[in-house]
Amino acid sequence: MNESRIHRLEWAVLGIAVAVRAGAYFALSQTRYGDQPLVDAYTYWDQARKMVAGKWPFPDGFYQPPGYPALLALVQGLAQTDALFVPRTLQLTLGVLTTFMLIRLGRHLGRSQGAPWMGAVAGLVFTLYPTTVLFELDLLTPAVTNAAAVGAVSLLLLRPLRRARCLGAGVLLGLAAVVHPSFLLIGLAALVWLWFVDRKRLAPALAFGCGLAVALTPVTLINITQFKHLSFTSNNAGINFYMGNNPGWRETSFLRPGLRFRKLALEAEPHKRDGFARDDYWMGRAWSEIQAHPMAWAATVGTKAYWSIHNTEIPRIEDYRCRTARGPMAWLKWSPVRYGWVFPFAFVGAAALVRRRQDSGGRLVVAAWLAMQVPLVVFLVADRYRLATWPFVALCVPFGLQAVRDTFSAWRQGRRPHWAWSVFLVAAVVPWLPIDKRTAVREGWCHHVDANLAYMDKDLDAAEDHYRSALAFDSGDLDAHNWLARTLARRGERAAAIDHVAAILRVFPDHFPTLKFMASLQRGVGDNASAADHLVRAYRVPGRRTNTGVQAVKALRAAGRRQEAAELMAADPALQRHPKLKVRP
Repeated sequence: MNESRIHRLEWAVLGIAVAVRAGAYFALSQTRYGDQPLVDAYTYWDQARKMVAGKWPFPDGFYQPPGYPALLALVQGLAQTDALFVPRTLQLTLGVLTTFMLIRLGRHLGRSQGAPWMGAVAGLVFTLYPTTVLFELDLLTPAVTNAAAVGAVSLLLLRPLRRARCLGAGVLLGLAAVVHPSFLLIGLAALVWLWFVDRKRLAPALAFGCGLAVALTPVTLINITQFKHLSFTSNNAGINFYMGNNPGWRETSFLRPGLRFRKLALEAEPHKRDGFARDDYWMGRAWSEIQAHPMAWAATVGTKAYWSIHNTEIPRIEDYRCRTARGPMAWLKWSPVRYGWVFPFAFVGAAALVRRRQDSGGRLVVAAWLAMQVPLVVFLVADRYRLATWPFVALCVPFGLQAVRDTFSAWRQGRRPHWAWSVFLVAAVVPWLPIDKRTAVREGWCHHVDANLAYMDKDLDAAEDHYRSALAFDSGDLDAHNWLARTLARRGERAAAIDHVAAILRVFPDHFPTLKFMASLQRGVGDNASAADHLVRAYRVPGRRTNTGVQAVKALRAAGRRQEAAELMAADPALQRHPKLKVRP
């Protein structure tokens, strides 16, 4: 294939990348998802707005990495708007840029094999993976980190290897780590690669290390000066490590933000530990349980390693399969690229790149893939984390295609099959073997998300219908009970709301906001005695509860239980001094 045809093919792939993203953006805008960031996306966006307003959104430390909300704040400030289309357009642009860089990288690596077409294949595989575009449309980190990581690898593979490029690559990977800490692993892999690729010169490795340090310095200094801890990035590794490495990991791995997750998280806060202490608590608890059950943990790691290469997209906080199941975004699920089809070619391609002696650049690509695969096995397997491996998987695919084609040609000519053939067959089967049913799409969760969006849009009829559907699929969905109760309460149907709040308290009896909510509902129906009971329970939940104690005393008095009110006050000097309470005989 001549150069002009290669260039036309590459431009066609870029055109497809733009068209797919434009179509996906238009489809998203036709849904309620287009107007409302959810869960982590909402948190990041809210943190960014606070930063633009001059408020500090991290009072207890960087539970989530600060780099991404800082970037969103910069975008808001420059655009002078908090409209969601601005960061989404930026991220889709970064997706096209990543596609372009993969095309260039693939062409560079493929030239030595006489196959410059490999760049176009890598770019096409990357951009036709539905998960890639779905995450670029959301206010989440992968679009930024993938662009930074691929950019860093591109700089390191340019020849000649110069210190300025190594410095820039280090800065990019350091910034990626500030956005998502696991990208530090690519930084370490790149340092090792630089050391082995040119042992006679320390300058490239030192320049790369300096770039990495420069990017990490601001967050590190804030952690030291403001929070009195030495940490390069965020401090939520502990709970994520625990959730993926305890005897009940199959349950905890699928906990989404909400009441059940909060119930687990509160186990680390009996004395209101700060963010770093909570992190230490979860890390220590995970290791103690690993030491108590080492064989079970080995089985856990093996299972996660298998899950990490399975064709199934495993959700973590959001399940994008809900978005593409029906409606304007359904066309995305018909994309021909799927992990299970791609993995065997990528696996064989990675082996072929490692075996290449004339160009060590392929080894850096494979090392980057492995570096991003490690967190999946060590922490949690989820599509949002596996996406960090995808650019490097896409780069390995064309080399796998070439190896399989060469092996098949040799077999047809009567030669003994190459080792790659048997490896390919094994790799082609593994992603399709049975997997835990927990990874399947949960229709109840899809209805739950639809209900949340309707509730935020003040469409209470649709919200109620979807919450009831969610509970029909999963009666133990505490958050559906919670928001259905609030939907009913907004309509004045307090008695019906009480039944759903009671379902929450049977599982989570000491959840402070739910106890307060129940008390307000019971006061609304005239049940002052039950309202008093729930306020007393809320008051006894650990924390600063003086105002709740005041409400409890008043509720007890309203219920005619003056002796109990007096005893409550006698046990708490803060209540005795409170101006809204008077000691009564």
